[in-house]
Amino acid sequence: MSTFVIGGKRYRVKSKARFMTFITALIVAAVIISGFALSGGVSGTEKQTYKTVTIKSGDTLWSIAQEYKPADISIRQYIAEITEINDISPGEIYPGQIISITQSNGY
Repeated sequence: MSTFVIGGKRYRVKSKARFMTFITALIVAAVIISGFALSGGVSGTEKQTYKTVTIKSGDTLWSIAQEYKPADISIRQYIAEITEINDISPGEIYPGQIISITQSNGY
């Protein structure tokens, strides 16, 4: 059996195989966590950027979504996103109101 001292306290290793498995698991966990930290989270996700749009007379969320939506999302999904971001209902927009919309890197 091996013994080692950490902070003045003596520890005894009863099973070298179990101890090495534990240390290996700690190292793997540290590598995975540091990888997430360095990459900014799960790969494949983009940071959202926002654009402000001023509502004009005659505008609807449908017409705004048709003009600004990314190609990979449906108009209905984009309208739902706009209403969630701005905490509004689709019928609650009025001329002069400023809303935020998400935009992809292509804008």
